[in-house]
Amino acid sequence: MGFPMPSLLTPLDHLLAEAVQSFPAARGTDGAADAFHGLHVPAAEVERLLARSEGSAGATQGRPNGKSQPGIFARLLSTPKPAAERPAVDLAGDDPALGRLARAFGLSAFDLNVVVLALAVEVDLKYERVFGYLQDDLTRRRPTVDLALALLGGDADDRLANRAAFDADAALLRHNLVALFPDPHDVEPSLLNHYLKLDDRVVDHILGEVSIDARIRTAVKLVEPAVAWPELGIDDDTKDRLALLALGQHARAGEGGPSSLVIQLHGPDGAGKRAVAEALCHCAETWLLVIGLADLLRVDLPPETAIRLAFREAVLLQTPLYLDGLDALLADDDRARAALRVLIEQLEQISGVTFLAGRSAWAPSGALRAKPIVSIAVSVPGYAARDALWREELGDIEAPGVDSDVDVGHLAGQFRFGAAQIRDAVATARNRALWRDPASGRVAMDDLLAAGRMHSHHKLGTIATHIQPVYGWDDIVLPADQLRQLREICHAVRYRAKVYTDWGFDRKLARGKGVNALFAGPSGTGKTMAAEIIARDLGLDLFKIDLSSVVSKYIGETEKNLERIFREAQTSNAILFFDEADALFGKRSEVKDAHDRYANIEISYLLQRMEEYDGVVILATNVKKNLDDAFVRRLQYTVDFPFPEEADRLRIWRKIWPDAMPRDGDMDLAFAARQFRLTGGNIKNVAVAAAFLGAAEGDTVRMAHLIHATRREYQKMGKLCTEVEFGPYMHVLEAEGGGA
Repeated sequence: MGFPMPSLLTPLDHLLAEAVQSFPAARGTDGAADAFHGLHVPAAEVERLLARSEGSAGATQGRPNGKSQPGIFARLLSTPKPAAERPAVDLAGDDPALGRLARAFGLSAFDLNVVVLALAVEVDLKYERVFGYLQDDLTRRRPTVDLALALLGGDADDRLANRAAFDADAALLRHNLVALFPDPHDVEPSLLNHYLKLDDRVVDHILGEVSIDARIRTAVKLVEPAVAWPELGIDDDTKDRLALLALGQHARAGEGGPSSLVIQLHGPDGAGKRAVAEALCHCAETWLLVIGLADLLRVDLPPETAIRLAFREAVLLQTPLYLDGLDALLADDDRARAALRVLIEQLEQISGVTFLAGRSAWAPSGALRAKPIVSIAVSVPGYAARDALWREELGDIEAPGVDSDVDVGHLAGQFRFGAAQIRDAVATARNRALWRDPASGRVAMDDLLAAGRMHSHHKLGTIATHIQPVYGWDDIVLPADQLRQLREICHAVRYRAKVYTDWGFDRKLARGKGVNALFAGPSGTGKTMAAEIIARDLGLDLFKIDLSSVVSKYIGETEKNLERIFREAQTSNAILFFDEADALFGKRSEVKDAHDRYANIEISYLLQRMEEYDGVVILATNVKKNLDDAFVRRLQYTVDFPFPEEADRLRIWRKIWPDAMPRDGDMDLAFAARQFRLTGGNIKNVAVAAAFLGAAEGDTVRMAHLIHATRREYQKMGKLCTEVEFGPYMHVLEAEGGGA
């Protein structure tokens, strides 16, 4: 049945009715009587075609009664008359949707008429038969360019002039409002023989439906701004200048000046770039169209088309456009470069305010010179601002309330969050507390730390392994001085905001404000355990970097991989743990070939990047002397993990057994500590293996199981089981045929 649109399609109905009434005369007497007309070309038809005067517009001329007659469309629209007497074809009338479309895309009256003509078959199928009849072929159910020119044009000159409306760079095609597609039966059709298809998104717009183009829907989101101007977490000076800029822009537009502005917001993820855009839109009482540029490049469309459709959405919806992830278009590949070219082209044409967001500042060279474009750095709020935001959000939670042990200063120092992230983290903590303790629902420090980790940006998970910390301070066995060093590292992380911000060291240090530590010692001495303990104590996530995904034999790739790691870590609020770091941070060598030169460049780059990074990095190596000396000197903390001596080994043996595990009283742990020179990692392996042996033979772990498990560990290590070490328990191995 189609949609009832009497007011919009009535002028078209009148135009088509007049054309249909004139059609028999245009066919001629013979043609009108031919039941198969349109399915074949009779000889009389060829004569009429050849007799048509050159330059006449429209369909065939007929010769009823032996007299020449003008063609159907020539009779309707091309009859020579003074210009003032020519009837103007206006199918759009005063329709508000079409009026907005014309203003938004700069459409002419003829363009609008084409839109209405193409719209007809989208709202009522009756027009398919009408167009088939008028085009003398019932298989031609959509209007062609030829039909549009004939129905909507004037004389021959008008027809030629209007033909330009179907050029590729004309408004209808440039903005993807109308598509042209050829007759499938025509191998090389002319422009006149192309069908008109109104874009589905434009149809929805005219019909008053608010929807996003299905082809780019995965990358687009229409957002109602939730951030009010007073809630914007940026400094007052930036807020004032932004407000003046926006007000000044409106004033200039009202005076006939430039009516468009590009605001580039750059800074780390989580700094609140989108919040700035939302706050401005909130003031203007308008929605915001958010486009993820990286997602847009992944849709199944050419990048140029995807970008144009994204800008068209902003024009159709009459909302400011927020283009997020500009860095994706600055990549060094053909797809990104093509998208960037079209982005610049669209920015030059669009009116209103457009926001560009990315990590780095971007200055387009040789482009956008005629358009105001301002670049604004948006940084994560400082410690004092974060502390105030946490306190404000926690103060709003009156019921169920907050535990007295909540350390707001610790939260502000641990998590480099913007205002929106802090609000989200507090809401998540409240929900977690309700589930943990439905009776009181009081928010505890653990709830807030867990929520902070959840809302940190964990893109690191794609390039690093997340380690869930399970160990505490009671689990590790180290000399007293090493334990003190580990606690000092925790103090440096926990109180860095106080030292750098409150006490003013931030103004004394340009770089090197991160916390970097080196753990050096043989395998199994507790380096990874220590990293877990620090992460658990601080309430931070721990990510272990897989060196196989970082180090590359190709020149420059290692630096790119490391840059990606440090960039993602900057906003992850996590600890980076590089195991076997000597493979990555080894000594710089004498330059003998190009490989040596680029290897040294990698190390130098790492030294520079480590100084610039202000997060927490822990490096672990089995052989400290393999590390570059200059690199080691720049680290804040170096903790040596010694091979455990007898007293420490005994402490490890005693700590390793779970309380729930039954073990025999004859287990001589002092003997094991004295005789078997094993690291903590080896001892752990022996204890687990002995537990399985005990479970298989009964419900108790005995000394014989420990001896047998030690023998297996020796075999893995390539060591012989001698009587010197196993002493009185050698008979256990000999009874099993396991002697040396």
